[in-house]
Amino acid sequence: MTEQEFVDFFASVLDIDASSIDADTEFRYLDEWSSLTGLDIMMRLKSKYGKELSIPDFKASETIGDVYKVVFG
Repeated sequence: MTEQEFVDFFASVLDIDASSIDADTEFRYLDEWSSLTGLDIMMRLKSKYGKELSIPDFKASETIGDVYKVVFG
């Protein structure tokens, strides 16, 4: 998965237009963000891509790109 595909994935979970965010977006500041969204992202990564994201790694990530690097880097 490319970084842009991951941004698109993130946007789909948040139900927003992917052109409104990029890898440098600090996702926790988005109006659509909630802790439940974070759990949804973690669950979808595991079910769709077989990738696990630990809670400590997710908490340490500030941008969408940070999450991408942890999961796919």
